[in-house]
Amino acid sequence: RQADGLFRLDAAPGLAGAPRNSFRRGHRLVPLGPGRLLEWMPVACADGGQSCARYNIWRFSLEEGTGTRDPFEVDPAASGLWTDVGTGEDLFADEAHLFVWSRVSGALRAYVLDPNAADPLAQALMVNRPQTFETLQTADWTPPTQAPAIKHLVLILQDGRSFDSYFGRYCRGGGTSGEGPPSCEEGPACCEGIPAETPVPCVPLDTTAERSHQPNSQPGCMRAKMNGGAMDRFAQTEVVGCGHPEDLSCVGVGTTAGALDAYHKLAGQGALADKFFQTYGFVEGDAIDGSVRGSTTDPSTQNFLYLTAARFGDPFSFANTPLIDDELARMEIPWAIYGGHQSLTRMRLFGAPRFQDPHWYPYRELEHGEVESDLATGELPAVSVVLPDGSDAERSEAPGHRVDRAIEFVSKLVQTIEQSPRYRENTLVLITYLTAGGHYDHARPPVPPPLTVDATADGKRAINYGPRVPLLALGRFARRNHISHVPLEMSSIAVFIEWNWLVGRQVKQTGQPSDPRRYRDTWVHNIGSLLDPAVAVPETRF
Repeated sequence: RQADGLFRLDAAPGLAGAPRNSFRRGHRLVPLGPGRLLEWMPVACADGGQSCARYNIWRFSLEEGTGTRDPFEVDPAASGLWTDVGTGEDLFADEAHLFVWSRVSGALRAYVLDPNAADPLAQALMVNRPQTFETLQTADWTPPTQAPAIKHLVLILQDGRSFDSYFGRYCRGGGTSGEGPPSCEEGPACCEGIPAETPVPCVPLDTTAERSHQPNSQPGCMRAKMNGGAMDRFAQTEVVGCGHPEDLSCVGVGTTAGALDAYHKLAGQGALADKFFQTYGFVEGDAIDGSVRGSTTDPSTQNFLYLTAARFGDPFSFANTPLIDDELARMEIPWAIYGGHQSLTRMRLFGAPRFQDPHWYPYRELEHGEVESDLATGELPAVSVVLPDGSDAERSEAPGHRVDRAIEFVSKLVQTIEQSPRYRENTLVLITYLTAGGHYDHARPPVPPPLTVDATADGKRAINYGPRVPLLALGRFARRNHISHVPLEMSSIAVFIEWNWLVGRQVKQTGQPSDPRRYRDTWVHNIGSLLDPAVAVPETRF
């Protein structure tokens, strides 16, 4: 298997290896003797179980003059479904036998290898150890965690929506003239919604139609629209064409919310943060006058880097400093980014961290259903990030296309986890947004961290916050119908990952030798205000 997840056949000189787009991560190949190759892959069982697999048997000849030198250019000689082999098992063969070994139980089966059989596992059973075989047990390792019950995190990262645009009318507390933010913490009346009086009327957000207007979300324009924290120039056309009346959009509640009603219901079932702010105010190379010189990042990429690096900067400047994904791999904690093609193309430039598991590969393709497949077959890593491309109209809520289909995608993913016998009891789901997409939010951002924590590369300018974006915590670990007023940001999720899987180690605490910054994971709050301590971490404080 190559780095891009495809397979290549290598043989004697003269046989060119060719990628096969039908072979993705999870396929296993077992030689069955000269001219025969078994290809199999765990799949979900019809009854919801996980011990099922599909298989193909391919025939080929590497001799000159044959028409089947590449086994995958012809139809398989046989195909089928196994209902007693799947995730957690390995197959291997010698000249006369095919072995099935269960890593967890140590069970071992050996079959006679019939060169002409349509089903290799339907042949004579020579050895069968169905009972626990202790000397062959090698249980798939579950990494230790600070919260013993939270074994999995699924972080769904959308883009381009502000808090007010999605929850401004859902929340009914504070936000009006002369009123401060609410202090209660239960239900819509306790989260800070959009003010009754806004610069221009709120444009209804139709989630089932494309909008011709896409707000300007470039950092220079965002600073102009935020106006030093006054947040009053989003809906002004005279700001050098930067602000626009339709930057201020919102949805109603119930029947008027349309597809957003699904998120409003999830907020009632879980916890919603009304003080979660973007962490970008600049991108590397961004000048005070709003121009960008030599930047290799954009606002959404910059904010993603706060998850993995907990500091501002160009990704190529992180070469000599630890990243959370590297530390997870070093601690043998599996993680994966289920990304769109464009996202994964950029991430593969930085390589894949080494991890001693031959079946582990961190970059997994969202468009090919790998997240759904891993949920069904029980192969979800400890830390999973779902990152659709902004151009993906089926999965992304980014401005420029209708969002009802993307909201349905997220809702189904959450529902699948909640109904999974394997994951519903041990998985925390978070949904948030990389940027507000230029959309209006009325809440004044908090003061940025001091320059000793995070700053521009020259160390002279603070990294200001942008508008609020939604953050939802879901699953049995989340508080119910709860509103968190604790100031949070993207690095807060990094802090949670560090706390739960890296034994609380702040990977950025020392920084680079020549860098005076301490990094945000030493300064921001954890996400504990969203979680129910009685379920997640009894007698433990975040």
